[in-house]
Amino acid sequence: MKKTLSLGLALVAALMIPMSASAICSGHSNSVDLFYSGANPAANLSPEQGWDWQVETTAAGVEITVKFLDDYVGMAAPQLFLFNEFGVLIGNPIPMNGWAEATRTATHTLTGYNTGDKIVFLVQIAYADHVLFTERMQYIVGSSCSPDEQPTVLGSCSGHSTAVDEFYTSNDHAADNPFVLGYDWTVKTTDQAVEIEVSFLDNITGFAAPYIFFFKNGVMDGPDHAMELLGQKASYSLTGISAGEEVNFLVKIAYAGHVAFTERITYTVGDNCDESKAIDPLPLHGADGAATKFLRDGHLLIECNGKTYTATGSQF
Repeated sequence: MKKTLSLGLALVAALMIPMSASAICSGHSNSVDLFYSGANPAANLSPEQGWDWQVETTAAGVEITVKFLDDYVGMAAPQLFLFNEFGVLIGNPIPMNGWAEATRTATHTLTGYNTGDKIVFLVQIAYADHVLFTERMQYIVGSSCSPDEQPTVLGSCSGHSTAVDEFYTSNDHAADNPFVLGYDWTVKTTDQAVEIEVSFLDNITGFAAPYIFFFKNGVMDGPDHAMELLGQKASYSLTGISAGEEVNFLVKIAYAGHVAFTERITYTVGDNCDESKAIDPLPLHGADGAATKFLRDGHLLIECNGKTYTATGSQF
């Protein structure tokens, strides 16, 4: 297993070109970073027009340009926040140079990066007792964001849930269910890996980098793994697995002295599936009533209608 990049604003895998060549990605957004915006009462949560952005790999370095489309009174020179792949702030915010007040455009050139390096950033701008934090954006140095740079998708499954894993939630004193809006999830088989992505929709105070747990026959299979985090979107790339194999996992997050566990999701590598088949595949309810969960020799089992099942729904 190894970690690879998550997707953010369609900024995708690296194109291996020399730093002297030019590679440009650009786009538009009006979404804000929930972590910083939620912690700052002066934050603007819903900009009307948003901003245009462009990231370019040049011989001089990686040039980031942001043009704010809303004409707020008292806009001041923006600052650039840089993050590692786990969502942790790197150093202090960097004042962006080249601020043009008339056009509300700021640029900044980062140096010391090589082709293939990942840059995760957001931009903060203050104005008239308010502050705006853009959503986090990700760029792979040397990328032009061409569809040709993306891996070929061979099968995928996606869905939405607000549920938690009953076993871990009931056995961890710090566990709770903070999911009101819930989370969206996607699992894709590509020609390179199985890519897992979970986007948390609630503004959860103190949200920290998530971990992914894998299971086999209802038992945790190996250690947990830190997931890459881009804003509220966690991702993990699983390699060394073949078509037809089953992947069963959940995601754990920590927040403000608590933890939360998503429900378990099952995916068969290479398949396209629907939510009803992928999420909570356990036969928890039958004609004779609800199922009972219990542990036997370290295995989580489910008894329903006189039959015993593993945590993935196979009859034991």
